[in-house]
Parts: sequence; C-alpha cells; structure tokens
Amino acid sequence: SSAKNMYSYAKDYDYASAVYYGLKKVIIAEGIEEIPSNYFAESAVETVVLPTTIKHLNTAAFKNCKSLKSINLPEGLLIINDQAFMGCNSLEITKLPSTLTKIGDSAFRNCSGLRGDIVIGNSVESIGSKAFSSCVNLASVKLGSSVTSIGDNAFESCRNMTSITIPSSVSGIGSGAFSYCY
Repeated sequence: SSAKNMYSYAKDYDYASAVYYGLKKVIIAEGIEEIPSNYFAESAVETVVLPTTIKHLNTAAFKNCKSLKSINLPEGLLIINDQAFMGCNSLEITKLPSTLTKIGDSAFRNCSGLRGDIVIGNSVESIGSKAFSSCVNLASVKLGSSVTSIGDNAFESCRNMTSITIPSSVSGIGSGAFSYCY
C-alpha cells in the first residue's frame, strides 16, 4: 500500500519501543495515514495526538492501553478497526469524526471511561459486533442516518445507557445488541 504508516515512519525500533520505556505522550507526525495493528497495544501511553492526515486505526492499535485517557480523533479519520481501543478503560471520547465510515468489532469494548452522550456521524454504515460492549458509563447514543446494521452484542452491558436513537436506515440489529442494558 502507498499509505504512509508508522512502520515506514519508525524505520527500526526507536520510536515503537520508546512507548514501552515509559513514554506518556505521543505526537504522531503529519503525513502518517495509519497506525498499524497492535502498534501501541498494552503500552503505558496516556495521551496521543493524531495528525490530520490519519485515515485508519488498525486492529488492536491501542488495545489494553489502560492509562490512555486522551486521544484526538480528527476529521478525515475513516476507519476504527476491530479492537482498536478495546480495554482502554480510562479513555474519554465524546465526539467521533463525521468522516468515520466504520467502527469495527469490539472497537471500544470495555471502555468504561466513555461517559455521557456519544454521537455516531452520518458516514458510518455499520456498528461492529461488541463495538461498545461493556461501556458501562455511556448514557446515550445517537446513530447517524447512514447506519444500516448494528452488530451482535454491539451495546451489551451498557448498564447506564438510558436512550439510543436508531434511524430508519437500520435494516438489521444483531442478536443481543442491547442485552443487559438496564
């Protein structure tokens, strides 16, 4: 692929392994278009600044970054892939970019730091299975007008969710999509 990713940026081990040696804040350079799978997974990073050029957060890019509290999701971001933020229980996000087209399976699973209301924009077509499962502090979700499917268990165990707005464009709701939401 011609997309510039963190592998081509890092060249060797220097940038990537710095995360494992106590780096708390990461600023990704302009021009980078994707974060590779598992790139920051399990690290102690607390703050990430993504460039305006970012397009893809690949599978498990930030999985189980338990200290990750702050990350900007800029307009232009298209895909948050499977498990990208799974287990990031300190993560606080209230706004997803309007350019987002895909929220993968378990993308925000077990992100108990997600609080209040979240709006999923009009470019997203599908919500992956378990995408927001166990986001126990989500209060409400508003789905954009392009969403056609909600995956299995997508919002299961969102115990504090009191409302969700589902547009008429939705033609499929997976099994257990809202189970244990009470």
